[in-house]
Amino acid sequence: MLAVAVWSSGRRTWPSRPPPDLALRLRPGDPLSLFPMAPVTGHSTGLEWPITGLHFAPDGFIGTSNRVSAPDVRLTFDSPGMIVILPRARLKAAVTALRALPARPRAPGHDAPPAHAK
Repeated sequence: MLAVAVWSSGRRTWPSRPPPDLALRLRPGDPLSLFPMAPVTGHSTGLEWPITGLHFAPDGFIGTSNRVSAPDVRLTFDSPGMIVILPRARLKAAVTALRALPARPRAPGHDAPPAHAK
């Protein structure tokens, strides 16, 4: 599982696990790539080549080189393990989407930022 956490002012701002449903506001024509770190299936809207029904795996099918076809992109996965790769110019859109997710309970020992993040 790929864990994601970002710290700001000593507080966690992103979830500790990848979201099951990610809504992104992007520009049509933007590249969007997917790379599985574990076996995973999903559903998409707003992509030129939908991923619904595809079975991704790091040693099998990977979904690199897709393209945004609509401003609202939604990605849903059945389990953690997918990396979403966006152009650097869309970092703000990715941060906005992750911050909009509902808060999740914090696991014990995850209330303080790592020493290097202070």
